Amino acid sequence: MCEIHLIDNTAKVGNEMGRIYIRGKDGEKSIPIETVEGINVYGKPQLTTQCVEECLKRGIPISFFSSNGGYIGGFSAVNYINVKRQRLQAVFNQTDESFELAKKIIEAKVSNQIAILRRYNRTNNNAAQSNIDCMRRYRNHIGRCNDIHQLMGYEGISAREYFGGLGKIVRPEFYFSHRTKNPPQDHFNALLSFGYSLLYKELYGMVESKGLNPFFGFIHEDKEGHPALVSDLIEEWRTIIIDSMVMSLVNGNEISIDEDFEAADSEHPFYLTFSGRMKVIAKYNQKMETTTTYMDGYSSLSYRRAIDSQIRSLIYVIEDGNVDRYSPIKVR
Repeated sequence: MCEIHLIDNTAKVGNEMGRIYIRGKDGEKSIPIETVEGINVYGKPQLTTQCVEECLKRGIPISFFSSNGGYIGGFSAVNYINVKRQRLQAVFNQTDESFELAKKIIEAKVSNQIAILRRYNRTNNNAAQSNIDCMRRYRNHIGRCNDIHQLMGYEGISAREYFGGLGKIVRPEFYFSHRTKNPPQDHFNALLSFGYSLLYKELYGMVESKGLNPFFGFIHEDKEGHPALVSDLIEEWRTIIIDSMVMSLVNGNEISIDEDFEAADSEHPFYLTFSGRMKVIAKYNQKMETTTTYMDGYSSLSYRRAIDSQIRSLIYVIEDGNVDRYSPIKVR
């Protein structure tokens, strides 16, 4: 099974005799359609109407990104909608159980951020130790929060400490002081944004495939056009999948500022080149197929299967109200 990533703006994609064909500047290739899990379109590649229709019939999601990697939206089939489940989901954020689940996920997120900082702090003269200490104190308050606004307050100040610490332990040429987005203001933040878009899109597809509504969240506030549930669920995974992946790319000298980034204009100061995007996509797919032993109840699972399992656990909580059925992943 595979996902197709279309980055060549000259590419034309269609389907013939049970295969997806891709014609572009590097020639033509084709893939059996039954092996395709999704199609991701970056920039201006073109898909035929027949190809889109066949993908929808088969439940293959098609996702569209800007040329800078920002997720725009996509197509998915309607046969996965579960109305009964979505009615329960729509009122879940009004329950005590939803707040308890929110606390569990945010506490796990902060714990994972601390784990990532500790992993690199040891080999960087403990440069991020003060950030780690502050985050531990904030984490201790999460279980005692009384409402979602207080909870997200601790999440926010922990995130500031985390990214401040992360900037101290990256390669000097990738130094950054804080998280910036829309657009990212430095090379490291450009990598994070592109990686988060990949994970966000994949979570969106998984949520829809389980009959859930991506817009009915329980942590983030409702906003027009904002898939709040996807934003909720990504909190558990962004650090251990994307942040660790980006740190590996940067500190492992797998990506180059000179070769893999370009400066566009004042609105988009930094963005990944074709080669940079290909490196991140390859690393992302490798990471998603890496096995983890940190999932309760499993000896090992790939990260992709682990996320799928967590979404199923969320469904159990929504349908029977038992928060104990959801155990967020925590790394060490």
